[in-house]
Amino acid sequence: MPPSNAVVIDPRFQGIPQIALGGYVGGLLAREWTGAEAVFRRPVPLGRPLRMEPRGGQESVLLEGEELLTKVRPAQVEVQLPPAVTLEASEVARRAYPGFTRHLFPNCFTCGPARTEEDGLRVFAGPVVGREAVASPWTPSQSLAAGGGGVAREYIWSALDCPSIWALVMREPLDSSAQVVSARMAVQQMAPVAPLKPHIVMAWAISEDERTRTGGAAILTATGDVCAVASHTLVVTDWGVPLSPVHWK
Repeated sequence: MPPSNAVVIDPRFQGIPQIALGGYVGGLLAREWTGAEAVFRRPVPLGRPLRMEPRGGQESVLLEGEELLTKVRPAQVEVQLPPAVTLEASEVARRAYPGFTRHLFPNCFTCGPARTEEDGLRVFAGPVVGREAVASPWTPSQSLAAGGGGVAREYIWSALDCPSIWALVMREPLDSSAQVVSARMAVQQMAPVAPLKPHIVMAWAISEDERTRTGGAAILTATGDVCAVASHTLVVTDWGVPLSPVHWK
């Protein structure tokens, strides 16, 4: 196996403690494609030797030994967006972010309030006034830029990950016992996300049933142009992220 396929995911990129953020993993494997879908088979450990294996341009997989952790395939992703949230509305929403009061995973790379500006993304998606949506302003650091100047794919996927979960938390009944893990995430990038420019990350619930919850998310420019969209499907399990808002208050 060529050394270039070897990868160790730094603990910086955690979601749940000791587990890599799904969006980061998906984006890492999807660097070659503007549209792709990730299927998460097993939790991805941090700080351990793994390998990425491209398969003929049709698939990219992440393995630990011979165990399949994640696979990504190119895909055209279509997500119906609700009306755009303005930058001003996203700033108001951010101030109401529930994670400021209590956060089960305060060191999450995307939405953890314990992370500093240069260490985490600090996307704090709070409820939008008068809307069934959450949003946060986001000005990406220059350190997130890829070779072409725009924000690297893995950070775009990361920014879209947690807000879609927060959108689902906001509408889950208080008495819900559901716990969820990421099963699939699909992202379509339409335009570069520019470092040091203000953007809006917004998210909303799409569907739910007994076994799954699906949320949508988007990154917009300050003037409302769409840079990227995502669909994120979570599976109800006996472990994972609790969805009931009571756990986050």
